Amino acid sequence: MAIHGIHPVSASATQRHDVSALTIDQIKATGRLLDIIGSHPSMIKVFEQLLLWAPTSANVLITGETGCGKELVAQALHSLSPRAKRPFVVLDCSTLSKELLESELFGHEKGAFTGAYNLHLGRFERANGGTLFLDEMSNMSMEVQAKLLRVLQSRTFERIGGNREIRVDVRVVAASNRSLFKCVEEGTFRQDLLYRLNTGLIELPSLRERASDIPLLATSFLESFRQQYMREDIKGFAPEALLALTRYSWPGNVRELRNVVERCIILAKTPKIPLELLPRHIIDPTQAPDNLTRPQTISLSKHQDRKHYTAAVPTVSLPQQNNLPEQPTPEGQLQLQQTSSYPIFETEPPNGVKRYEHEMQFFEKKLILAALQRNENNLSKTASFLGLTKATLQKKMLQLALDLPQQAP
Repeated sequence: MAIHGIHPVSASATQRHDVSALTIDQIKATGRLLDIIGSHPSMIKVFEQLLLWAPTSANVLITGETGCGKELVAQALHSLSPRAKRPFVVLDCSTLSKELLESELFGHEKGAFTGAYNLHLGRFERANGGTLFLDEMSNMSMEVQAKLLRVLQSRTFERIGGNREIRVDVRVVAASNRSLFKCVEEGTFRQDLLYRLNTGLIELPSLRERASDIPLLATSFLESFRQQYMREDIKGFAPEALLALTRYSWPGNVRELRNVVERCIILAKTPKIPLELLPRHIIDPTQAPDNLTRPQTISLSKHQDRKHYTAAVPTVSLPQQNNLPEQPTPEGQLQLQQTSSYPIFETEPPNGVKRYEHEMQFFEKKLILAALQRNENNLSKTASFLGLTKATLQKKMLQLALDLPQQAP
């Protein structure tokens, strides 16, 4: 969501003026604009678009894969604009039903429906004079799209259950990890609404498309977490660790990199973070999870009748990495239906790590991911389901380099 940090802070009016006066050459020299970090040409283009659109009141559409930093770019558009002192309001459209999304956008009157015990101000009213960031727009129903289009055209709306027209001055910044143009072709998104949202367009590159920025980002995250966890003893990454980070494809983009660095800071016992402290699939990408459904052949032993068996393991959705070739099942091997290409008993654990702990980390990941899936990514429910406290579950997920799920606003 955010390129650098999860909870960006608005710049002051003075900061906005100073940053807006910067030239692209100055930004190139620092590799930074506000909290957005990058010196790759694709990011310089993003900076140019930010400086172009920020001073205006035009609606802007931000596109890019999950984890690229769309919310932080929206925050920068707000912080660099004349609206910087006014509210910056965020709404994730993917987490809400049609009815709840409509209520969150436009608000409702007391008694408008069963359970509406009080007046509720919608996000448009809360963002009046400022900026409203609508994330994951592709999930919005056609009915809500029609109402949103009317607000963008007339700058007026009525609360649910109300009959009074409310006028607002709101800049809308929208984002989606799916192509809204393709959604229009599929008939799931209104073309006229897309035209309204797409006055300005900022396309964010994936992290693998700007791999040269990885050392800069990793170092910046490391400095931030050193302060957060009071780990002044950590001085940086070993060269081989930084090289492995640069070579990895990062399907989870900058968000995944941030979580990996945080995990390393927590677990590090030496001034330089060593290669072996990185998750195994980053050290060796061939061990990253692939489609999680393909049988893997695992050599156990040559026992008795040498029969082949298939054992089912619950499927857990993880980022797809490499499609390894199917392996034949020779005599004396036991074929297991696994959810990962992790080679059990066939890799040596890192120095100082016992084999049992090495193998159990893999199964802990599957257990936590399956529990999250069962409990709809709700951390509190998942912790209760596993018999853990929420804090313990969060710490365990950080240790295992698992993304913490985003909760509905």
